[in-house]
Order: sequence, then C-alpha cells, then structure tokens
Amino acid sequence: GETGHIQGILDILGIPYLGASGEVSSLCFNKVSTKLWLSTLGIPHTPYLFFSRRDDRASLNSFLEKHGQIFIKPGSQGSSIGCHLVRDMDEAHRALDEALSFSPLGLVEKAIVGGRELEMAVFDYKGKTVVTAPGEIICPGEFYSYSEKYDPASTTKILTVAPDLSPDIQESLQDYARRAYGGLGIKDLARIDFFLYPEGKIYLNEINTMPGHTPISLFPLVMENHGVPYGDFLREKISEENQ
Repeated sequence: GETGHIQGILDILGIPYLGASGEVSSLCFNKVSTKLWLSTLGIPHTPYLFFSRRDDRASLNSFLEKHGQIFIKPGSQGSSIGCHLVRDMDEAHRALDEALSFSPLGLVEKAIVGGRELEMAVFDYKGKTVVTAPGEIICPGEFYSYSEKYDPASTTKILTVAPDLSPDIQESLQDYARRAYGGLGIKDLARIDFFLYPEGKIYLNEINTMPGHTPISLFPLVMENHGVPYGDFLREKISEENQ
C-alpha cells in the first residue's frame, strides 16, 4: 500500500481509504524524490547520489572512496529489498546493478557508522497532527534487513521509547517529522525514521506513508505509548468517512 497504485485505483472507483493520496504515496516511496523535497524543506538527510542505467558511474567510485562504506538500494522499493552495505568497488557496482533491476533509479547513500535508528509515529487525531516521542530499533546485524523486519525469529530489539535522548534532540526530531509530514502533504498516518549520530547530528532516513502493522512494528506501539489506543484511532477515521 505504499506505492500509490492501490490509492489511484480507489480514487478512480470513488472508494475512501486511510492514508496519503496516491500521488503523495508515490512521491514518498521514491527515495530520490523524497530527498529532493526534504532539501527544499530544509530537513537534513543522508548524503547521496542516484543513478539510472545509462549514467556514467565515475562519481560512484569517488563517493565510495570519500565515505569508505555506503548503502546502495533501489530508488523505489521497500522493506530493505535490494539494499546492500558495501565497502569495495566491485561489490558497489554489483549492488547498483541489482538495485537497478528493481527500480529505474539506484540510490547510493553514505553509511551511518555508530548511529542510532529512531522511528516516530505521526498521525491526525481529534483535529490535530500528533508527533510521538521516538522509539528505537536496535539491530544486531549491520542493518535492518528484510528478515530482521519480518521473521518471527528476528533478534532485533524494538524499544517503544528511545532512551537517553536530550530534550533538544527530541524536540528537533519531532520538529523535522512534523515539517516533513505537512510539507509533503501526508494525511492520516505515517512513520518517519531518522538516524542520530553520536555527536548529535540528525538525518531523516525514510518516510513510510503506510507503516507496518505486524506484532513487532513500531508504529502502533509508539502510538499506544503516546496514550492513543490504536483501535480508537481507526474508529475515528472510519467515523470521519461516514459523516
């Protein structure tokens, strides 16, 4: 439900649905277009390059040399599919080839070393946009892979409340999340993910316009922790559509 295709069909059929419009969902699902919007909104995000199948890759070599290790992923894809952490040039070109098999654009990002992965629920409730305190993903592997997200045997720890965040850091995270949610035209709900460097540098990592709802997904957990029962949120949205 993140790509915007289902929403487009529902728009044509005149059927109401929960969440962002097809256009906004498509915009946020495309990691390259999201970054362009974030730059316009003045919201920090990880340094990046992007490539099509026809682009010269000389800048990929220099980008890897500069940062030492990089993430390569499809420009439009979810759940860490086709995502690789790479450290050498041959591996980088193979990973980019794979990324381009999933999407017209491949995204190359600076790898965050020693950073924390923080996730926040943003949602419309009782006439206001609510931004929760961040939860945290603590993954034992090098990154939060597909299997770590969805395998019941996952060893990743999901913390409903991220510990030891200063009030200033939490306020900055919430401000960025609110600005991204409003600036990109999202409605109803989103999960907005950040990286936090040890020295306090914040990068917005990803916006999910239809966040996960598995038993280990953070969105409903941080919503409940904020004091909003998830069932109450859904009942209000259904009631709004029936008015």
